[in-house]
Amino acid sequence: TTKGEVWVTQDGGMTWIRRSSAAPVFEKLIPTAGAELRLTVTESGVAVARGAAELFRNGPPEVPAPGGRIADADALTAGRGSVVALLYGHSVVLGQADGTWRSLRLPAGTVGSTVFLRGSGGKVVVVLDTVGNIWRSVDDAEFARIEKLPGGGPVAALAGANGRTPDFFALSGNGTWWTSADNATTWTRFGGTLDATQLGEPIALALHPRHPGVVGAVYRRGVVWSFDSGRRWRMAAGVREGALADARGIRWIGKTAVVWGGKRTGVVRLVDVQERATFAEKESGESGQVLFATGKAQLQPEAAQQLRPIAQKLLSQAALIARVEGHTDAQGDADKNGQLSRDRAESVRQALIALGVLGDRITTAGFGSSRPVAEADAQGRSARNRRVEIILVLP
Repeated sequence: TTKGEVWVTQDGGMTWIRRSSAAPVFEKLIPTAGAELRLTVTESGVAVARGAAELFRNGPPEVPAPGGRIADADALTAGRGSVVALLYGHSVVLGQADGTWRSLRLPAGTVGSTVFLRGSGGKVVVVLDTVGNIWRSVDDAEFARIEKLPGGGPVAALAGANGRTPDFFALSGNGTWWTSADNATTWTRFGGTLDATQLGEPIALALHPRHPGVVGAVYRRGVVWSFDSGRRWRMAAGVREGALADARGIRWIGKTAVVWGGKRTGVVRLVDVQERATFAEKESGESGQVLFATGKAQLQPEAAQQLRPIAQKLLSQAALIARVEGHTDAQGDADKNGQLSRDRAESVRQALIALGVLGDRITTAGFGSSRPVAEADAQGRSARNRRVEIILVLP
């Protein structure tokens, strides 16, 4: 917090516990070719460990910045070689793997708001300043300003993706999205159309730490996210008027986006179901998609064609997994209905595997007649209840 207190949450921001002053003020896992590195920053120094083995630890940094304290930094981040970067207004202070520190100065009159490290050894330092300019330093050279986004105007928010391509995402002041695959040198328009005219000023964006292509952004009057690299956008429901008036940032925690600000922290629980496909048996005279004959667990000949769009979506969106659920009506023996529902779900799983989807991305369950969606007749029959549902979710 702005008072230097440290609070932690283990349930996506619903409850918070104050930590002692000795607790880390910054902790981050850094992907490497081997095991992940864990960076821990406290007021007493910086430590880096791989598993249980500590690689180095340095004492309180003698940083050439106002106060020389980590807690006074405006922003901080981690890289692979220059392990930590602290932003102090006009300066970026880099903590080296050997425990030493060095400083880079931004041009006179430039005040940074966000800092990123890129490249082997953290040789590329990228800073977003308070007026929407992007600055970059390569191999300790002086900072140079990157040209404005093509037609996008000033940058409202910037986010970096560790070990991914593209490596930077930017949200411009006019609401357009951009990506860069060359350390913020050149930019390409990103994603599909997002009508942000009712959302107001863009504030911040966040990339999901585990799922490439999953991105979210907070605006002055709403929160949006995409699970498919910006091709389709969704808006969070239930955001009260004025709730985001003082929002300053957004972060993913699992399937939850946490939005914080100067006076309040809000939790936006995103809907985990991205798409639901239901294949039910047809009533007399109805048309529609059917995977099974009545009472059978073997797929119909046309089932592969009907399942192909689901498989293609899973193959194109690596962040999603499939949950296949089998259901029956209440006609007949309950135990047999339960087994039939499980067998049907497994048949669909095998068909999706045959279409190229990895088996560990598909789970199955059979619920028999316990979850009806329609009223049955006197004998417990209902074609709509005899169905298989394929639900695509973010794990």
